[in-house]
Amino acid sequence: MCCLPMAPSIHELELEECDDEVVRSTGGLTSLASLKLSNVCKIAAEIGQLHSLVNLFVQYCPELKEIPSVLHNLTSLKYLKIERCESLLSFSGMALLTMLENLEIEFCPILESLPEGMMQNNTCLQGLSICNCEKLEVSLGEDHMRHNHYASSLTRIFIFGSCPSLMSFPLAFFTKLEHLCIGSCRNLESLYIPIPEGLHHVDLTTLRSLYIHHCPNLVSFPQGGLPTPNLTSLSINSCNNLKSLPQGMHTLLTSLQQLYKQFCPEIDLFPDGCLPTNISELCILDSNKLVNRRMEWGLQTLPLLRRVTLRAMFKISEISADISAIFRVSVNIDTIYPSDISFNGNFGNFLQLSAKYRRYIGILPIFRDISRYIGTVHGADTVHEQYISAHCS
Repeated sequence: MCCLPMAPSIHELELEECDDEVVRSTGGLTSLASLKLSNVCKIAAEIGQLHSLVNLFVQYCPELKEIPSVLHNLTSLKYLKIERCESLLSFSGMALLTMLENLEIEFCPILESLPEGMMQNNTCLQGLSICNCEKLEVSLGEDHMRHNHYASSLTRIFIFGSCPSLMSFPLAFFTKLEHLCIGSCRNLESLYIPIPEGLHHVDLTTLRSLYIHHCPNLVSFPQGGLPTPNLTSLSINSCNNLKSLPQGMHTLLTSLQQLYKQFCPEIDLFPDGCLPTNISELCILDSNKLVNRRMEWGLQTLPLLRRVTLRAMFKISEISADISAIFRVSVNIDTIYPSDISFNGNFGNFLQLSAKYRRYIGILPIFRDISRYIGTVHGADTVHEQYISAHCS
């Protein structure tokens, strides 16, 4: 095929391993709303004639070096994804796409910067995702942010394995942010809340989820805690130098329902000694210092708690004593079990609760799912009862 047939009614088109002439012929598809280009050598200037184009995907184009400047004519473009273009150096042609709502760039290892105009003047950008672009930088300095408009419109930010100079993230400028995920940013040291000019206080009322993963140099959250009263999910994973979770969790994170803390060995207690009262799911993995102080967590004061998952090096007998003290259920187990202890429907590692204690399960909120599990496990009255009789009093 040397060119595409003229079919003005086509709304979606995917081209893979097509030559330049075929790619150029897309310019005549005036009703095209979505275009996916895969494994092409270059993007034809004729694509700039697609004034109805809303979604543009450019992926798996290892020889593509630049995005042509004529693409600034794509005035209807709202979603742009560029993925696995290993030779891409720049796409300055996108500088005037000020109506763009979602921008995703993944696995473009030599791309160093985004078009300045696209970011600085864009008041519509809602989603920004940058993944495994080792050299790509996004200017997030305080002076730079005061003159950018995109910060006030973004609702979702995902940065993973990119932005090598990112040392601190200025939360206060992202006043509409709902979801923030930062991963494998090895130079990130802190999240901070600079007070914008003219304000005395900042409340980040829109933020719903915060995930910080594999940031080994992260040492602190904003001083005074996170003013995020509507945050429902907080996940901190593999931040080896982090000494503490956010301050004031009990009073500031009043909507928090899910808390995951994994592989952060220096954290040994919860700030203020207690957890937010609306916690329903708690996961603490490979944190011996923190688990060793579990009797200070105040789990018995959390009325909505339904699921607890722990992993550390401890004796089952120690956890049994905790359960007895907190929930008034007596269990006597001596087994060394350096694995997961999970108080939820997946109760395989902790099915040592004998039958005579099952009557307590239905009245304990955290164990309600367990009663259904124990009652439906195949062979629960044979194999597991044998295990119970051997290990429980």
